[in-house]
Amino acid sequence: MTNTDLRTFLISFQYRSTNKNFIFQSGADLLTILKTYDATGIETIKEFDPSKATFKRISKKDFLQCFSWETETREYLTNHYFFKN
Repeated sequence: MTNTDLRTFLISFQYRSTNKNFIFQSGADLLTILKTYDATGIETIKEFDPSKATFKRISKKDFLQCFSWETETREYLTNHYFFKN
């Protein structure tokens, strides 16, 4: 059985040959990834499109909306350099 409500994301960091790409579904996983590996800057964040089996870019605004109900994640992201206007 597959849960179709889960959204899957891919985050890529700049200037890294290893530990550059991470796949995650929850805000807690995202926070761990950012706190551990975000030393060189975020390159892209993409969302998995199950109908095409590919990752597509997602806007920063839409991405933040995905975690609007996770208070700790939302607070961290709104203060993160990548999401500031």
